[in-house]
Amino acid sequence: MDIQKSGLSRRTVIKGAAWSVPLVAAAVAVPARAASAGGSVAEQFDFYLTAGEVIGNANAAGSVRSNGVRISPTDPSDPKVVAAGTVFTVTLTYTGSNPGFSFLNTPYGVDWMKAQNPAWPAIDVTANTVTFSATTAFASTEPTIGSYEWLLDPAVRPEDNSLTFTGTVVLAPGGDFPDGGTLVNMIVDPNLGTGSLAGPTPPSWPEA
Repeated sequence: MDIQKSGLSRRTVIKGAAWSVPLVAAAVAVPARAASAGGSVAEQFDFYLTAGEVIGNANAAGSVRSNGVRISPTDPSDPKVVAAGTVFTVTLTYTGSNPGFSFLNTPYGVDWMKAQNPAWPAIDVTANTVTFSATTAFASTEPTIGSYEWLLDPAVRPEDNSLTFTGTVVLAPGGDFPDGGTLVNMIVDPNLGTGSLAGPTPPSWPEA
């Protein structure tokens, strides 16, 4: 069996952010399907979104980005094999009240932005949501999907705590989980060991 090891570190360094808007990691607790590897899938894995942030860089467009997502064995000494065909889905939702904000108003166009995110072949966009989906090509003990970034209209700064990440992993049947399973409790990992992100100063958002 071909086991692909993840190249995404639990502590990948965040690069070059002038500031970050606080985000909220939201997940709905639902029972995972039983897994024959012992206990539920949720007991076997932690589900991470790494270095999730909303940033503004000088006079360029703002953006929302992440170094990627992964599931890691809760007990590294007892790794479990997850079959190829496992589906990761991450949704970014705007919950603010600014009528000028829209994910469709990306500076270079929606199609251009989709092309800049090759790790995520399926991207659905509305004014208030961006949903990224990808399927793993290999069996792995730590399945990972790579980074993404979505540019924002530089004229419209999202309010603090107005952007929320949610995520789901649907394990393909096979490997150590012949019946598959589902994970929804995504952890936003800012690489600071705190589970939260610091707030920005408003003047640092780029101006149109």
